[in-house]
Amino acid sequence: MPCASLLFIAGPAGPVLYTLLGAVGLLLLVACANLANLLLGRALDRRDEMALHRALGATGWRILNRSLAEAAVLATAGGGLGVALAVGLGGLAATSGALLPRPVSGTVDGGVLAFAAFLTIGTGVLFGIGPAIQSARAADALPGRDAGRGTTQSRGAHRLRRSLVVGELALTTALLTGSGLLVRSFQQLGSVELGFTTEGVFAMELHGAAWGGLEPEAAQAQWDAVLAAVRRAPGVDAAGAIDYLPLSGDYSCDGIQRTDQPPPEPGQGRCAEVRVVLPGAFEVMGIPLVRGRLIRAEDGHDAPSVAVIDQSM
Repeated sequence: MPCASLLFIAGPAGPVLYTLLGAVGLLLLVACANLANLLLGRALDRRDEMALHRALGATGWRILNRSLAEAAVLATAGGGLGVALAVGLGGLAATSGALLPRPVSGTVDGGVLAFAAFLTIGTGVLFGIGPAIQSARAADALPGRDAGRGTTQSRGAHRLRRSLVVGELALTTALLTGSGLLVRSFQQLGSVELGFTTEGVFAMELHGAAWGGLEPEAAQAQWDAVLAAVRRAPGVDAAGAIDYLPLSGDYSCDGIQRTDQPPPEPGQGRCAEVRVVLPGAFEVMGIPLVRGRLIRAEDGHDAPSVAVIDQSM
């Protein structure tokens, strides 16, 4: 049950997190391809040095290991820097309540470190093996000998470098296109009609501990006193209260069904978002009334239950 609850709470954030993961993965591929290209260029510039090592008795396997070790050092440095940044920026997860639900932790734990280590080793080997092989092959061509063979190897290395550059351009184009679409979507979201007013509206949160243990009459009296004090403040035109603000990501959900039809099967019913409001909430948010009446002060806990529903309901 806890796992199912966490999945339900974290579910809406999944598409955003997967999109972010894909963008970061593409950026990692671009950086790795760029680094592999630089290592290939370095291997070509060190052909004579590698050939001299081979002439002095170094085996091709040892030269290959040395080149892989250099790539691993660079990958480890990048992975360590990434983990350090993750630890330093971990506090941002606590302030991103609009995106991440509270049960989703942003701390760096053992699983994150294991994934970072796996990614570091994998990228180091994957993108370092090509330059390492080129270094080992270059060591077989002694200075002044095997000129044709060395030329063939250089052409192969240049083809590999060109392929990496093409891959970098393709990934960068995909990233730029995705960024442009994201900016465009953000601009369009800014023009969406929300159905309520945000200009000149100030929201504050009152924790439920102040009402803990109170009887319904005492709780209603305390709420009335708070709202009356707020309405008397200078510059305040209206004041109200609601348990969950619109678009805040939090809401209560109650099942609904038609009385002229049989109850739905388990798991097949429909759910309507339900929010508890006190008088003045609709006026503060500028939500227009289509028909009927709004919540009034006499609709207290001892009065008949009333509700305001939207047009979709």
